Amino acid sequence: MKNIFFAALLCVLVNAISAQEKALRKQRILLSHGAGYAFSLNNLHVNPIIDRLTDVNSSGLLFQLISLNLFIKNNIGFEISLNGFPSKNANKRQENFAKELENKFGSRYYVSKGNSYNFQQTSPFDLFTGTFGLCYKIERKRFTYIPKFSIGVVSITQVPSDYNYMKEINGNNEIMVNYIGNRNSNGKLLMSPAATIMYRFNSIAGVSLNLSYCQYKAAISYTETINDLATNQQTITYYINRETMKRLNATISFTIGFGRKHDFVNK
Repeated sequence: MKNIFFAALLCVLVNAISAQEKALRKQRILLSHGAGYAFSLNNLHVNPIIDRLTDVNSSGLLFQLISLNLFIKNNIGFEISLNGFPSKNANKRQENFAKELENKFGSRYYVSKGNSYNFQQTSPFDLFTGTFGLCYKIERKRFTYIPKFSIGVVSITQVPSDYNYMKEINGNNEIMVNYIGNRNSNGKLLMSPAATIMYRFNSIAGVSLNLSYCQYKAAISYTETINDLATNQQTITYYINRETMKRLNATISFTIGFGRKHDFVNK
C-alpha cells in the first residue's frame, strides 16, 4: 500500500513539475546586475615609472553595472552592457611611483613623493567599459543560453600629469621632471565575444553566469620632460605602448525578464 501511495505521489510531483516547466513564459526583455572577477591575460609594460601612472593591467573585482537584452524577432536581439573595475588605493600607487622615481634619480637628487593631488581618484572605476552588440536566445525549459558579440569603448583611469622638483645632492643644481599623458588613451574600441547561461526560478527571475573575452588597444602614451633649471636645457623622452590588451571576465548576476502573455517556452 505504501509503495502504491509513494508511486502516486511521485507521479503527481512529476506532473506538477512538468506543468510548471511548460508554464514558463518566453522572455523578451532581460535586465541583469551582478559582480565577478576580471582576469588580465597579458601584461603591458612601458616603463617602471609610467606603469605606476596607469592601471591598464588591473585584475580583480568587476561590477556588471547593468546589462539590457532586447529580443526583437526569432530570438535575435541586442544587448547594452556597462561594466566597471572599482578604483584601488591611490595612495599606494603614489608610494610606488615615488619608489620608482627614487630608483631612477635618487643617486643624484633628493626625490619628492610627487603631486598627491594628481593621484587622487577622479572616477570610482580604474577601468570602465560600455558595449553594444547582437545576441541570440536559446530557451530550454529552465535554462536560457545566449551567445553574443559586442563592440564598445574602454576608458582607463590614469594620472594625466605629474611634476617633480628635485635638488642635487651635495650641489645647488635643480631639475623639474614632468610626466604628461596623452588624453587620447581613452575611448578606444574593444571587441568582445561572450556567452550567458541563465537558470530561471520562474517566468520572471533567474540567476546568470556570464563569460566574456575582450580585447582592445592599450594606447599608453606619456612624455617625460627633464628641465635643468640652471641651463634651461630640456631632455624629452616619449613612452608609448600600442599593444593589444586581452581580458577574460566572469560574472554572476541576478536577472529579471519580461515577456508576452500566453507565449511560453515550450510552445
